[in-house]
Amino acid sequence: MIKPPGLKKGDSIYICTPAKAIAGVQIAEPAIKLRPELKVIFISGYPQEILDCNSPITRNAPILAKPFDLDTLHEHIQRLLA
Repeated sequence: MIKPPGLKKGDSIYICTPAKAIAGVQIAEPAIKLRPELKVIFISGYPQEILDCNSPITRNAPILAKPFDLDTLHEHIQRLLA
């Protein structure tokens, strides 16, 4: 796992669900309600389903479509923390 500089435990959540992408949104929504400052990256083989669910968090959280390489993940993390 890549740990960017300045990232502390509990600062972020990376959601990768094995089935339908909507489950990741259902996991993230209550987490964001508890910790609004939480950073979320959705990782999915079904990125369009994440967008189609119309959740407010999908407008701000990056969605990383599978497959991807570690450099791409690192870039998304860096942008999220900037």
